[in-house]
Parts: sequence; structure tokens; C-alpha cells
Amino acid sequence: HKKVAINKGERYKIRIVLHDAVKVFVPSVETIVVEEKEQYVVILTDITELESEKEKLRLLAMTDPLTGISNRLKFNTMIDNFIEVARRYETDLSIIMFDVDHFKQVNDKYSHQIGDETLKRLTDIVSEHVRKADLFVRWGGEEFLIIMTNTSLEDTQKVAEKFRKSIADEVFDNVGQITCSFGVSS
Repeated sequence: HKKVAINKGERYKIRIVLHDAVKVFVPSVETIVVEEKEQYVVILTDITELESEKEKLRLLAMTDPLTGISNRLKFNTMIDNFIEVARRYETDLSIIMFDVDHFKQVNDKYSHQIGDETLKRLTDIVSEHVRKADLFVRWGGEEFLIIMTNTSLEDTQKVAEKFRKSIADEVFDNVGQITCSFGVSS
């Protein structure tokens, strides 16, 4: 409490687990003198709902609304961390980038709604095989990328080929088969 009182300009958050729920408080402290002794009045303002809403907004900002996977903002936020960890531990870091071949024709021939459904199904197929340590991102339109940790260029090429084949083998509702072009870098 004394630290909070002394550093009034700083804003602290206190997390308390209460009945299996995490509560978040902002403390404020006033110093008073009682019987010539310095005392502290500590007020805890509950900001649990505010923090929860803030987290929801953060997740919405970094999630592609159509597919539910991460978006370019999430990539931009995370890439420096991925690179830093790879350098620190001297591990491989690779990226797979791919896009749907002739996707404009899907939208033109079948409608944008069918195109959206195709993209959703495609991301479901890829998501089933992306590791939790990796990051799958909708780069824009029909372009996607996957950041792969601890994966050599050779292994990344094998993974990209598996994804390419899985997508090519899938029969998509309304449009049949589609293909994607892949590139990898390490």
C-alpha cells in the first residue's frame, strides 16, 4: 500500500481470485495522520467488467470477422515477438503464405456469399492442422499466412505441401474443388 501511495502517478491493477473468478481492482491510496502516525486509506475500485470488455474488444480487433482466425493486425503485433524468441533460442522460424487460385472467378460465378463460405471452409481445413504454437492469419482477401516456430525450411515445405494437397482434395459446397498457390520462407 505504501508503494501505491508514494507512486500516485502510476496506475496499478490488482488481480484477486474470488470464488474461482478473477476480479480486477484499481487501488487508490490517501495518506492521513492519526494520533501522529501516518495511516493509509485504501480504496479498491472494481474494474472487472471494464477489463473484460477491453479484452473482448482487443480480441475483436485482432480477429478476422469472416473466418474467425487472426488478422493482419494480430500478425503485425506478434511478428516481432516470434522473431525475438527465434533469435534468443536460436531456433528456426518459417512462414507459409498462400492464396486461392482464381478466387475472383468463384465470387463472379457463384456469388460473394458462396465465396465467403468457401473461405470459411478453407480456414477450417487449415486450422485443423495448425499447431497451437503457430499463428494462422488471414492476410487479406483470399491470402493467408502461417508463422511456424521451430520449423526448418525443409519441414515447412513439407507442411505447405500437406496443406496444398488437403485443400485440393476437398470438395467444397457449391464450387467443387479449388487449388491454392503456396510459398515458404525461413
